[in-house]
Amino acid sequence: MNTALAIGGAIASLAAVAAVVYGRIRRVKPKVMGAWTQKLLLIECAEPSILPNLVEAIKLWDSLQWSMVLIQTIPGVIQVKTDPTLEDLGLLGRTFTQVEKDTGRILSATIYVVPNASVTTIAHEIGHALGFDHTQITGHLMHATKPSINDLRGLERKT
Repeated sequence: MNTALAIGGAIASLAAVAAVVYGRIRRVKPKVMGAWTQKLLLIECAEPSILPNLVEAIKLWDSLQWSMVLIQTIPGVIQVKTDPTLEDLGLLGRTFTQVEKDTGRILSATIYVVPNASVTTIAHEIGHALGFDHTQITGHLMHATKPSINDLRGLERKT
């Protein structure tokens, strides 16, 4: 009985060592979801709190032959980008606005619109970037589903 236990233990130990060695020598290749065509990539950041770690992360990717340049932007920037996948979601645009929780101060915003976005769609999304929510007034620029540039009431800047 002791011999059987010893042999069983030895086999289990060898199996564990083999699994560890196999895990270390086999080639691991993550699934690729897409590919950049540009050789030089720009990384943009306006967050001072993460800059040191971002710099180190970029160095890691640089060591893997990815050429990246960090651009430090100032807060208060509204970025506008196109995103063809919005159409798959039934959207013409989407805006992400970063707001300081305690003060309500807008720090930055990123607007995504479909590639052939209309003036109305872009103006509507800029409204979100400026801090405006949807209104129930059909035909108003900030109406969720039927915006128009013909009704701009209440959107004037308050000084």
